[in-house]
Amino acid sequence: MILTTKVTKKHEVTHVNMNAKNMTDQPMRKTRVYLDNCCFNRPYDDLNNINVQLEAEAKFFIQQQVLLGTLELAWSYMMDKEIYDTTGHNH
Repeated sequence: MILTTKVTKKHEVTHVNMNAKNMTDQPMRKTRVYLDNCCFNRPYDDLNNINVQLEAEAKFFIQQQVLLGTLELAWSYMMDKEIYDTTGHNH
């Protein structure tokens, strides 16, 4: 499946096109996403900045899709290490 979007300079999605080309009766694999620690911490940054606000909203959208089972969250040893190095705690 191909998903394309067109975004204006005002950060509005004006066009979404889903192309079902090459789809079969086989079950679709979930898309695996990897978010670094900056993504997880973005909602705690200054949300008065429009870019930070949009990135925080994107993070929450991705998080919701992971919870719904639409996306699969990838995790790595480096994520665990970075969290431990900065907080002294495991996730």
